Amino acid sequence: MRLSLLLFALVLAGCSRSDATKPIELGHLDPGNHDDAEFRALDLAVEELDRDSARLPLGRQVRVLHAPAGTRPEEAGAQAARFVALNRVKGLIGGDRPEQAERIGAAVQGEGVLAISPADWPGSVSPNLFTVGVAPAERGRVLAKAVLERKPHTVAIVRDPAAKSANLAADQFAADCHAAGVRVIDPDTAKSAADMVFFACPARQALDSRPNGEKVCVFGGGDADLPALRAGGAPADGFLIATAFHPDAKSDRLTAFANRYREKYGQPPTAADVLAYDALTVWVEAARRANSLDVEPLREQLLKRDQPFDSLTGPLTFADDHTARRPVFVGRVADGNFKDVRPYDPAPVK
Repeated sequence: MRLSLLLFALVLAGCSRSDATKPIELGHLDPGNHDDAEFRALDLAVEELDRDSARLPLGRQVRVLHAPAGTRPEEAGAQAARFVALNRVKGLIGGDRPEQAERIGAAVQGEGVLAISPADWPGSVSPNLFTVGVAPAERGRVLAKAVLERKPHTVAIVRDPAAKSANLAADQFAADCHAAGVRVIDPDTAKSAADMVFFACPARQALDSRPNGEKVCVFGGGDADLPALRAGGAPADGFLIATAFHPDAKSDRLTAFANRYREKYGQPPTAADVLAYDALTVWVEAARRANSLDVEPLREQLLKRDQPFDSLTGPLTFADDHTARRPVFVGRVADGNFKDVRPYDPAPVK
């Protein structure tokens, strides 16, 4: 009996030593394929982490397993569950839209796995899910600042109830405009009488229902929605948008990342690249600070507001609802490009 116990203890010790040297495996729910922006950004992030041992949690390298998120939110949730149950990943990255992030959050709730999504909002709050995109309330706040500088008398809001994140941005936008003495028209039936129109709806609907003339239009969708808006060509010209990323942002980390990205892939990075990179590196940094892969120490580190994380565009902290507070860039669309860009600092976390 004693010999059996001794052998069992030696096996356990051997397994423990083996686990301590194995790479930490994270799952990535890929919205496209191995040529998409998120895959490229994560591949670059892993290369950088492996070259800098001081950034590695527990002194272990990081490996990312990729799997398609599917076309429906429930597919993302099912894939997240498979990563946890079958691959035994230590963390999850992915879900660039709130409805995907929400399903991922449900999949890891109650599990010993923490997920970070490039999305702007986690939907219903999950204790094990954080998002690094521009929070809807932050988007609404900075868009209101940009609009109020133009001194409008009346703004209209076009809403699609299904666009939940954009509607949250619209709520903050309307509150800030109202507080400044601007009349807010809601619903959109009277939009022709407004000086400006805020669109809390899909990009196609915003383009199709844009009023004629020189009226200023504001798009309330997040970074995942912006490619569809800008792909509209000339109809999108003049739209004010808010984004987490602008290529001319002044940040040493962003400049270095963009240079490495161009060198490796022959093209500039996009917002999707930046948000995926931030999601992974924030997870890794939280694990390094916690010196643990367990959910509770990771969550504790993520919620330490006196110790912000270094995103590619500036400091990032998390609010109680697990949304990010990070620098935001507001500008207008012109010929498919982003012009007259102005940075806004994040609001204090309450």
